[in-house]
Amino acid sequence: MCGTHWTFSFGHHGILVTAYSCTACPEQTLGHLIIEREYGPDRAADVPVAFGDYDLFGYPIHELAEALSPPDRKLLLPADVNLHSTHYLSAVYLDSCEGERAEPRGAQTHTASRSSDVPR
Repeated sequence: MCGTHWTFSFGHHGILVTAYSCTACPEQTLGHLIIEREYGPDRAADVPVAFGDYDLFGYPIHELAEALSPPDRKLLLPADVNLHSTHYLSAVYLDSCEGERAEPRGAQTHTASRSSDVPR
């Protein structure tokens, strides 16, 4: 990926995980984490992606919105998402870097940001 210090990606049964440090991040810091689904938002993912006790891609957005605490909801659900939607999340983005994120090709529009909550 252009404009990064380092990038690591792997896929598993329709889930793609990408971790990287952009040029605005300190060189050895994990600044960005992207978890994307291969399939669209009309069905649950085949493999669970857990956040605490919740499968982020296994429950419709409205069920996640009800179950997550307000800080976790703010972290994981994009600001423009319809909290009553019966669709599933397509991707989750977690950022600890304060710089601008270079979107990888094919990235979905569902994003979440929160400073200092991604392990370094």
